[in-house]
Amino acid sequence: MKLGPHESVPTHEYTLSHLTVAMTDLDVRMTTGGETEALQKHLGDFSWTGASQEKIENLSDQPLETVVLEMKTIY
Repeated sequence: MKLGPHESVPTHEYTLSHLTVAMTDLDVRMTTGGETEALQKHLGDFSWTGASQEKIENLSDQPLETVVLEMKTIY
């Protein structure tokens, strides 16, 4: 995911658990399940999240980049 300075992504849904890795420093406002929090992450930081609905806003004057990996179960 790439976002320019002060850009946002509307609410979107992840139906699977996913791993997010910061490829740049991040200063974002994230709304998940109706709750909003400010998050700061650094290059290489990662987070593991279950299925969710998210809205993300870049609060920085700099662009941000993340890699999002959705995990699928193979039987």
